[in-house]
Amino acid sequence: MNINVADLLNGNYILLLFVVLALGLCLGKLRLGSVQLGNSIGVLVVSLLLGQQHFSINTDALNLGFMLFIFCVGVEAGPNFFSIFFRDGKNYLMLALVMVGSALLIALGLGKLFGWDIGLTAGMLAGSMTSTPVLVGAGDTLRHSGIASTQLSSALDNLSLGYALTYLIGLVSLIVGARYLPKLQHQDLQTSAQQIARERGLDTDANRKVYLPVIRAYRVGPELVAWTDGKNLRELGILPPDRLLYRTYSP
Repeated sequence: MNINVADLLNGNYILLLFVVLALGLCLGKLRLGSVQLGNSIGVLVVSLLLGQQHFSINTDALNLGFMLFIFCVGVEAGPNFFSIFFRDGKNYLMLALVMVGSALLIALGLGKLFGWDIGLTAGMLAGSMTSTPVLVGAGDTLRHSGIASTQLSSALDNLSLGYALTYLIGLVSLIVGARYLPKLQHQDLQTSAQQIARERGLDTDANRKVYLPVIRAYRVGPELVAWTDGKNLRELGILPPDRLLYRTYSP
């Protein structure tokens, strides 16, 4: 029995989706010297290679992936969202407005300068910001824009292509910026983090652990009292024969 792998994957987009994820995770574990590609980049590279071979995934699978992404983000950030928002929400809001506004202006300017279509421009914007919600939002906007099917297909392809190409650049830029910008400002991140922790009353001692007391209450019935009355823990089978602490008596 011969199995055509290409036909099998093209006929089952769920299988294709998880094959891409598995191969991407394996590729992301590879190291180039001291640099590891990472899971996201590995999946993007595998997606580009399989897309070049004309593999495609149903839109429902894309929606499923986005819902899983949003769910995981909510589970990870949800418990601390409101406390951080009420404390530093103003600063984060201003930072988000500046980043989104400047990135949008740069993407539109470059798109007009080089003659990119709207799909490639939106993909470049989403990838440079490493923002999956921007990618999904742009795709939904294109699908509901009412443009011709041929132009829509080309725009969606360019959207994914632009995102994949600029995601790596955006990710590397974030890493380099987080690593070297504090040095340019003559700031020590570790010292600043400890200072903020002290100001907010957080524990800065990594070796200190605080355990909450555990209190258990039990209701003992007359049958258990009659069974344990006058017996020690060894006779009850709780302690080994070489240890004896005390006897139990009914009240």
